[in-house]
Amino acid sequence: MLSFLRRAIPKASSLGLLKKNKQLLLELCSSKTPLEASFSRYIDSSETTILDINPIRKILIVDDFFPRPHQAVFKPGNILNFTSIYQGKLIIFDSAIIRATKMNEHVAYEIQMPSEMMVHRRRKSERAKVPKDSGVKVKCFVPLMEPMFATIKDVSADGIKLSIAGDKRLGLKLDGVIQHCEIELARDKKINCQLRIKNLVFGRIPFQHTAIGAEFENLEQAMKEELLNAITEWRILSESPDHGST
Repeated sequence: MLSFLRRAIPKASSLGLLKKNKQLLLELCSSKTPLEASFSRYIDSSETTILDINPIRKILIVDDFFPRPHQAVFKPGNILNFTSIYQGKLIIFDSAIIRATKMNEHVAYEIQMPSEMMVHRRRKSERAKVPKDSGVKVKCFVPLMEPMFATIKDVSADGIKLSIAGDKRLGLKLDGVIQHCEIELARDKKINCQLRIKNLVFGRIPFQHTAIGAEFENLEQAMKEELLNAITEWRILSESPDHGST
């Protein structure tokens, strides 16, 4: 999950960086910020929180994983991939299970305190939710797959969040590129673009779907201006007191 980022980020060997990582983990623990946990052996992802930290033993205690992947059995040494959003930052780290334990009579797990944590500022450009009645259509084309029709959850000049019905993870990969994405606007204008996948999550509620968070790549200036115009219109519409009224 982190291989594409790890090559560009130095080892957390300095004392200052280790202290920052420890402080960030303490804040995640005290705020009970949800962590999304994924496992290389299982397709489904789960959610957990940090219950406690033992800096001396260099371990974290995390809550049981929910929903637990079907027939999942977690063993010492299993690698977990964690992502979380905290104070506008995307936090990513890997850890390994040490052992199952209990905390307050509930199942929990001891995991290794990560030596590397990757922290990224989320995009700064304004985002907008696309009105359901906008008529916007999105189609993604990936080799060896049928064209995929998607729904825009939100969009900015930097990136887009899509939802596609069904489980599409076998044909998509983290940091992979969707070579052709076609966004057809309501006023019969199309934006053709490439997307680099930065987040890929399978969900079952309210129906089976694949959520994709992606960044625009090589977006032509004319297409970007068209997108910005649409974003401005959607934001104005969403802030209008008459929007949604009957």
